[in-house]
Parts: sequence; structure tokens; C-alpha cells
Amino acid sequence: MPKKVGNVSPLTSKQQSIKKRAEKNQLTISEVLLKLSDDARSYFVTESEEVFATIPINKINQTVDISSSTFKQWLRNQYYIIFKKPVSNSHIQEVIDTICAREVMGSKAKKKIHFRICEEKGKLFIDLINDNQDVIEISESGWNMKRQQELNIHFERPNTSNSIQKPIGNGDLSKLRKYIPLEENDYKLVLSFIIGCFMPDGPYPILILQGSQGSGKSTLSKIIKSIVDPSVVMAQSPPKKEKDLFVAASYNHLLVFDNLSGIDSRMSDALCKLSTGIAMVSKKLFTDKDQATMTAKKPLILNGIDYIAKRSDLADRSIIINLPKMSSESVQAEKDLWKNFYNDLPDILGGICDVLSVILRDYNSIKLEKNSRMADFVKWVTAAESWLGYGEGEFIKCYEANKSDAALESLEQNLLAYSIYELVKSNNKLRGNSTSILKQLRDKLKTLGIEPKENWIAANKLKDSITRVEPILNRLDIYYEYKRGKERTHILYKKS
Repeated sequence: MPKKVGNVSPLTSKQQSIKKRAEKNQLTISEVLLKLSDDARSYFVTESEEVFATIPINKINQTVDISSSTFKQWLRNQYYIIFKKPVSNSHIQEVIDTICAREVMGSKAKKKIHFRICEEKGKLFIDLINDNQDVIEISESGWNMKRQQELNIHFERPNTSNSIQKPIGNGDLSKLRKYIPLEENDYKLVLSFIIGCFMPDGPYPILILQGSQGSGKSTLSKIIKSIVDPSVVMAQSPPKKEKDLFVAASYNHLLVFDNLSGIDSRMSDALCKLSTGIAMVSKKLFTDKDQATMTAKKPLILNGIDYIAKRSDLADRSIIINLPKMSSESVQAEKDLWKNFYNDLPDILGGICDVLSVILRDYNSIKLEKNSRMADFVKWVTAAESWLGYGEGEFIKCYEANKSDAALESLEQNLLAYSIYELVKSNNKLRGNSTSILKQLRDKLKTLGIEPKENWIAANKLKDSITRVEPILNRLDIYYEYKRGKERTHILYKKS
């Protein structure tokens, strides 16, 4: 058997055989690559018919999409080890296409691919994405560390992700408090958001952090990201297209968009859909008739100086925290803050794992008095109330108060909602056709010193416009009905 020379390992018998056959022109380059691709530990097909491979990289098995640069580099390196020369992209792609066809057409059972968090058989699993392949296994009786190869679960590990620190047993979640210098109710809401990020399937809330320069918006965003889903890019600029949002969601569990100065209606809708779950269909290639379906459901953090949730549907899904400007006494040097935080992080994560175990134990026993759009999130956090030291029903009161405050703030950003609120507050009820309602609203605004534009809302668009602001109105106990018929009557009223 040939000896290892320097750092170069001898070829295996399989590699020697492939080399000899290739040199005798018994194998084409593509056939060589196809044989080398068999060194993958396994291949499997996902529910969306993407093909993944488990390949050994630095003696560690990693699960990667075969269309990814990581798989291509691995295959290219397999070829280089034998022949000490490059191989063309066209040959690599030809083999990937062949593997894809073989696996998709021959697959009997589709498998799930997860990123960072998943639930299987009543247990929660959190992938630390470290070199040791550590995964936290959480059950209703506690938590412990596992190696991914011990589990029949597949996690994708993009190279843009960083590892979560290992939690320690008997952790101390109270150590988080000093890094979130907010009023008590706001702290509880931020902590609840963090716990909600570990829900295996959402829907997830959106955390909006608003405040002037120097209020610590970006720092708080990165602290939360470091706990839940650290990555190479901890915060990013908001995308301009919906497709770019999906790409960002593919490589993050928690998305952080930094320094927003305004969101147009289309992107606001896309962010709402992403938090509660959305599918996007597009052509696989420009010339293809085949379509690719991308699905995503992710928690989000948005921060900025301006009021961000101007549209009611975004406000209704959000926890909105107004950050005060930090005093000079409370500002730590950036270097010291992060050093102290990372020292405390294993304790904090251990405490979070304890909380998640309690949630798994008590979740099914929680009964909410009323359902809301984010009922799953509310139930998830409510299951942890006793462990967190909250009184019974304390979280939901805090959460509902935040949403009511957000609704009042939204009034200031929306002239229609504001005029309806003021008119119904005075009269308890508003009834009429579109022309009549618009006249009453305009007259009310004039009494408040506001002169709306002549065509501020078209009569034939009034129903859609009211429906759009309905979540804000409902938060303020104002409800809307629309009766069809000759008159097409709008009815707005306040519940007694």
C-alpha cells in the first residue's frame, strides 16, 4: 500500500481504478464524476423535489443541496485529488443534472429538509450548526445534546450561517435582562418574541424596534439574532423585490432588516405573508415551462427611526417597541458589551431551553379565551408564563395593550382610519352609501382642522379602503359591515 507523502494521502483502490480506466479512455470525464459522486453518504429528495446529498467535508457529514456551490466544490475536489487538474463547469453541471434525474425519478419517499429548528414526534430540535454536528433535543421532560448523525433528521447548513453557542444545564435566563434595558412590559414582549422564534412552524410575530439615533435599535436586533440564528450577515438592508426577500429567507431563520425609512405597500404585504407563511411560484429557468415553488415562514425584526407599520395588516402582526434614547450612563463600550454578552450567552441559552421544555409540556393544556391572527404565538408564550414568573394571563394583557397602542399610532398615519374613529367615537354608528359616508368623513376632518384632497378616496374604492384599515378599527372596538343591494350600504359601529 503506498505511503502518505507530506500532506498528500494515497489514492484509494477505487480512485486508482477510476484513474486507470480514464487513462485508457474507458471512462469519459462525466462518467468519472458520476462514479466519484457515489462517495456521498446518501442522496434524498425533498417534498419540493430538490435533491440533497450528505457528503463528508473535513471528516464531518454535511447535508447540502446538490445545486449548491458546496456540492460542486466537493465534486470538483474529488476529481482534482485523482487527476491534479481542473474539470469544466459543463461537466459538473451535466453530472448534477443526471443525479437529479436519477433521484427524482427513482425516489419513492420524499423527505423533509429543515433549517435551524424543527419538531418531530413531539420533540423540538435546534441545530447549532457547529463543526461537532451538535443538535439540541428538547422534550417535555428536559433537554440534552445530540449529534446529528444520531437523529433521522436532515438539516441544511448554508455557509452563511454561524453556530449557536452550546447551552449549559441549569441556565439562567435572567442574565438576558441587563442587555435589554427597557421598561418591564416592553422587556416581557421582547423576551416573548425571542421565545416565539423557537416555534417550529409559526406563524411568527414581527418585532418592530423604533427609536431615534442612539437608542440601540441595531444592537438589540443583533443581540436577538445572536441568540436565535447567528449568521455572517447579522442585519441587512430591506430587499426591493419580493423574490429577494425569499432568497434572504432561504438562508436565515430570523431575518433582521436594519434602518428602514419606509416600506411600500407591496413589500409590506410580502413581509406580512412571510411571517404567517407564503409560497412563491416562478419558472425554474427563463426558457422553462416547469415551475419552482418556494415556501417560507419566518420571524422578522424591522428597525428604523420612522414609524414603520403604516399599513394596518403589518401593525396587526407586529410587536412594536418604541426605544428611548440611551443615557450616557447606560451606554457600554461596544467591545465590552459583546464580550460580556457572549460570556453570558450559554447561561441564557440554557434558560431558554428550560422554557421551551415547559412549553412542550404545557402547550396542549392552554385554552385561549379568544382567537386572534397570532393565536399560535400567544398560546406558545402563555404556556411558559408560570416558568417565567408571570401572573396568569399577564402576557396576553401586555400583548393586547401593545397592539391597542399600535392601533392608536396607526391612526395618525392613516387619514381614513382616523376620520372613521373620530366620527364613530362621537356618534357610535355611521351608516350610508359611499358618497354619503365620504361626505361625513370629510366634514369631520374639516372640524378637526384637516382639509383632505378632493379625490382622497374614490367612492367605488371605499369598501376596499375600509377593509384595509379594518384591523386597526377592530383594535379600537369599531366594526364594519357592508350590505349589498341597491344602496350598497356601509355600516361602521362601536361595540357597547
